[in-house]
Amino acid sequence: MGLTAHGSEFAKLEYSSDNGNSWNEIPGISGYTESGGEAPERDVVAFGGVAKRSGHPRVPSIEVNAVYSPSHPAWKAVRKASLDRDVLQFRLTTAEEDIFSVNSSGNTVAIAGTGVVTFAGTQKPNASECPIVPGQAIKVGGKKYTIDSVSDANPPVIKVKLESGDSAVTAVTNYSLVLPSLRRGPFDAAVRLAGNVSLELEGDLTTSLMLSPRRQLPEWAIA
Repeated sequence: MGLTAHGSEFAKLEYSSDNGNSWNEIPGISGYTESGGEAPERDVVAFGGVAKRSGHPRVPSIEVNAVYSPSHPAWKAVRKASLDRDVLQFRLTTAEEDIFSVNSSGNTVAIAGTGVVTFAGTQKPNASECPIVPGQAIKVGGKKYTIDSVSDANPPVIKVKLESGDSAVTAVTNYSLVLPSLRRGPFDAAVRLAGNVSLELEGDLTTSLMLSPRRQLPEWAIA
C-alpha cells in the first residue's frame, strides 16, 4: 500500500477582515507550525493509592515564518491588526494535485452504496503508473469522495467514505483521481506579533507571524 502525503508546494495562508466575505493571501509564507494545546496532567496521591488525571485541552499557538514584503497590503493589514489588537480570520489551504483524469465515452467510474468503487473501460487508473492509496479522492463533478481503503487483491477493492446524505454514483464518464486540497479554517485569531524582521549579511528579509487562536482549531476539511 502506498502513502498519501500532502506537500507545502503552492499552499497558501489567507486572512479576512470582513468575517469571511473576502480573503487575501499573505505572500512569502515559508513555514506554518501549530504547537502546544495539550491538556495538562496531574498526579493524584492518597494513602490508599495513586491516580493520574488530565485537565481540559488547551488552544494551540501558531507561528508562521515568511519572506517579508512589508510594502504589501496583506502584511500591512496583519501588522496593523497586531498593533490595534484586532481579531482576524485565517485559513490555510494546500494545493490539489491531479493524478489521473478521464472524460471519454465508455470509460466510467461508479460508486456503490457500500462505498465500493468500480472503474470500467480501457482508460482507468493503472496501479503501476498512478498508485491508488487511502487519502486520495475520486472527484466526480464538484464532489470529492475520499478513498478509505484499498485491498491487496488483484484487482484491488477500493472503497470510499460516504458521508451522511451521500448516495450511490451511477457510472459516469467525467471523473478524476486527485490528491485533494485540504483546508484548516477559517478560525479567529489575534495577531500577537507581526513585522519584526531578520536580515543577515547576503541574506533576505524574513519575519515571523505569531497567531493566538480564540478557540480550538477546526478539523481539516477537503477544500
